[in-house]
Amino acid sequence: MVNIETINQKANAINAESGELGDKKRQHIENMTDEIEHTIDSLSVLWSHLGLSDREAEVAAYRELGFTNRSIGYMIGISTNTVNEYTRRAKQKYRTAQALVTREEDSQALSKNWICPKPTCGHETKRAYADSRYNPKAKISKWRCQKCHTEYQRKIRW
Repeated sequence: MVNIETINQKANAINAESGELGDKKRQHIENMTDEIEHTIDSLSVLWSHLGLSDREAEVAAYRELGFTNRSIGYMIGISTNTVNEYTRRAKQKYRTAQALVTREEDSQALSKNWICPKPTCGHETKRAYADSRYNPKAKISKWRCQKCHTEYQRKIRW
């Protein structure tokens, strides 16, 4: 089980830490990248069908699983600003293709927050603080709303 929240928190803390502790956190993030590589590759293929470049599709795939821009930057070895730019371009292309795809309601990959689908809640939980996990074997992504504490899961299809 990949704990996305922990990776996001470690990525946020790396700038403040150097030396051995920072190196250990970087290594942990790199190990998680290896563990979910197959899932990312598969999701990237789907995103590329919307006209996204390979890198834009890769960033969208990581975001679909719940990783923050900073975590994605560490995982694929680019700056957070570059991740922001790929996300911006992907959003633009996604909006253009949105009318043609049924994934609109199925994915919050390009949003900064998870939105609780419970009709009485609708709370927006920041990705960095969402209790989110991904199980590569079962191909299931889970997250919990911070307000109503309802847990949601969805099968990652490809």
